[in-house]
Amino acid sequence: MNTKQAQAALIKFFDTEWNDLTPVAYPDVEFKTPNTAWARFETKYNQTEQKSIGATGSNKFRTTGILIIQIFTRKGQGSVDAWSKANAAMDIFLTQTLEGITFKRVKANPIGQDNAGWYQINVTAEFQFDRHL
Repeated sequence: MNTKQAQAALIKFFDTEWNDLTPVAYPDVEFKTPNTAWARFETKYNQTEQKSIGATGSNKFRTTGILIIQIFTRKGQGSVDAWSKANAAMDIFLTQTLEGITFKRVKANPIGQDNAGWYQINVTAEFQFDRHL
């Protein structure tokens, strides 16, 4: 699996499991911020490290990264609604599996209110996948 394939798999996986709980802003997809709760999907990739050396096709390379789901709720609904959605996002990565991608260190970080009227919580999940060349 390469990063392009991993990105597509992560987006499809989250989109399916999130099940339209809120609108989601995905990378490279036009999105208009609604006036209701919504989420933003982001991934950050770390270096790829070689994990084994051998004949062509048996060299294993491991890529790690972090997936970030930013959850926004309107001020006034604030933390109660945001925490409900954060727990739903955490459950996706704690209880579900995705073939070829492993999740670990899932957590929620409250960011709080901003000056634009939103309350924010970020859910993060570290992930890794291997590629054989």
